[in-house]
Amino acid sequence: LQLNGSLTLTNNKSIFNTNNINVSLKGDLINNGTYNYGTNLTTFNGGVQSISGSSVTNFYDLTVSPVTSLTVNNDFNVNRNLTIASGSLVLGNKKVILLGDLSNSGAYTDDNTTGGISLSGTVKQQISGTGSYGRLELNNNAGANLNNDIALQNNLVLTKGILDINIFLLTLNQNSLIEGAPFGLTKMVQSDGVISNWGIRKFFPASPPSPFTFPSGVEGKYVPSVFTIDASAAPGSIRVNPVNNTHLSATDPANALKFYWRVESNGISGFTGSGVFQYMPGD
Repeated sequence: LQLNGSLTLTNNKSIFNTNNINVSLKGDLINNGTYNYGTNLTTFNGGVQSISGSSVTNFYDLTVSPVTSLTVNNDFNVNRNLTIASGSLVLGNKKVILLGDLSNSGAYTDDNTTGGISLSGTVKQQISGTGSYGRLELNNNAGANLNNDIALQNNLVLTKGILDINIFLLTLNQNSLIEGAPFGLTKMVQSDGVISNWGIRKFFPASPPSPFTFPSGVEGKYVPSVFTIDASAAPGSIRVNPVNNTHLSATDPANALKFYWRVESNGISGFTGSGVFQYMPGD
């Protein structure tokens, strides 16, 4: 079904059964009844669109592809995959509980407090797309994988599970925090542990809050680094990449730490502070 206008379910006796067949809307979805999505794909591909009404509207597969935006009025579940192909998914203080994979080539925005996207599946979830990311929560014991570089405009929330960034770069903006402490072997940001990886990059304002913990790790090792910034005259970034090997410059590898961190800054000046790096006792 391809609707050029809106779909309105008027009251609690209004039941729209998709019969597992795909539905696309160029208008709004006003749901005061029941939207039975089955195993279909629902696509929003209009201009400025909204989901409203007294009922919670959940989906199986959801594609957000408006020219401008899709605004929602309730928390909702996506029981398989969410694709943000274009435009912006405007969440405000509402949360998407996503059980499948996330592909984001557009943007999503939220209040950075209760809203955002929560990866809450039971098998490892995939994150792809170079769009703009708001608040992102990992709430999955099986974890999630990055398939390309991503940049978060809001907070990263590690509730449970390992966010495996592989070889890619995870960027946090000036106001982004990492929530969910304490971190550890089962709740961290994991990379491949080689020098060519990018790791985590955090942008800091000229007067940064401190300390800031990079909850980094590699497979089987939680090796965080904590930066306490006392002064910084200009905004800039610090990138930390844990390397699971002895440094190549070690003249006596048998008596050297079998682990090191590659740390890189950009744009920072007038900087004073300290960094504490925690290695595993076995290294």
